[in-house]
Amino acid sequence: MLYSLKSLLAEPGCLQAITVQVCVLALVYYLVKKLNAGLAFRAGFAILSACVILLEVLLRLTGVYATYLEKKSGRYESYYKYRPQQSVHKRTPRETITLASPGEFSYDYVMNSWGYNDVEWDTAAPDSVFRILVLGDSFTEGFGAPQDSSWAAQLRDIMRNDIFFQQLRVPVEVLQAGISAADPYANLFALKEELHVLKPDLVVQIISNQDFEEDFRLRGGMERFTPDGKLKYRVEPTAEWLYAYSHLSRVIFHRVFGYDKLLQKELSEWEKMDFARYHLKALTAAYETWAETNDTKCLLMFMETDAYKFTRQRMMDWLIYVQLKSEQVEAYSIIPCLQYCYLSDTANFMQYWWTEDKHHNSRGYRLMAECIYPRVKAHIPIKESYVLDCSNPDEIPVRAAIDHQQ
Repeated sequence: MLYSLKSLLAEPGCLQAITVQVCVLALVYYLVKKLNAGLAFRAGFAILSACVILLEVLLRLTGVYATYLEKKSGRYESYYKYRPQQSVHKRTPRETITLASPGEFSYDYVMNSWGYNDVEWDTAAPDSVFRILVLGDSFTEGFGAPQDSSWAAQLRDIMRNDIFFQQLRVPVEVLQAGISAADPYANLFALKEELHVLKPDLVVQIISNQDFEEDFRLRGGMERFTPDGKLKYRVEPTAEWLYAYSHLSRVIFHRVFGYDKLLQKELSEWEKMDFARYHLKALTAAYETWAETNDTKCLLMFMETDAYKFTRQRMMDWLIYVQLKSEQVEAYSIIPCLQYCYLSDTANFMQYWWTEDKHHNSRGYRLMAECIYPRVKAHIPIKESYVLDCSNPDEIPVRAAIDHQQ
């Protein structure tokens, strides 16, 4: 009962927050009156209170200081709430869940026996099958699309319909182990603890701007995973309750004290770059160590999750900061591919995204799969038994593919 009340008060909606503010101001006015304050003082306090409530309502109507989660659900939700509480971040095996954005979409998903939003995996697949393990967050899990329309599921579809791929390459199995609220460190920990038993031939890890802008700042790096198997995060801001209830207080938090939406000190552009370089170095080093130890290829894929950054062309070139020492790991950015496709039809630019939720729809995930496919295909070996028939004109594209790989 107390926990439910605490949760309710921690995530106020607009009406609830305004009601609490009015009640607090009324209580203070009552105490002032009981202390026999003068009429002028009480009148001044009443006018000030009315102005405070009016400003609060105006700020909420404009939505200037509303968070992404507030705009999405109509209630304040702490970013610190979305920190996995289990070392291996996954869902309950075989459970049915619904992921939705009010007014835009609602999809039901059935988890597989491993606890991931994908079809059941054939763990007994023969060694002749090339196994690709896909890791990432909600953009990999497929939030905003049916279960068969995540980019990993559509990658399977592209391979299945590519005639030359079927002629040239060995059989491939794609396993989707991305999950909402995950980040590359959490994915790597799950890979080390559980997913390694799948013996993937190629691991594809999606890394986005959101990992650097939010996830790593909320959760830290690999140091969050303690030897005793528990997670250790930084302490949540003590003044978040005030931030949750009052948009007027957010003016002070942001404009006066220089805090960002995470209630942490706003970083300068230089500090953001330094922060990103630090985690890029730590993350790539960790993946290189795992890949070398397990003799497995890893492909680190960089992408951007902000649709409007593509139109403004304000995106970081992550690759210039990546310094790889192992041939087992490769870094690649699909941002140029996405940008080319988005801007080739600017009139229908938002056809790939949900307007309010800001995740991809099925069409957007298809585009991701098409941009990822060429780089993934380059890692899939050619059938040893394949013999090129040079007299057949239909073989020319296959020959081109062979030459390109060599």
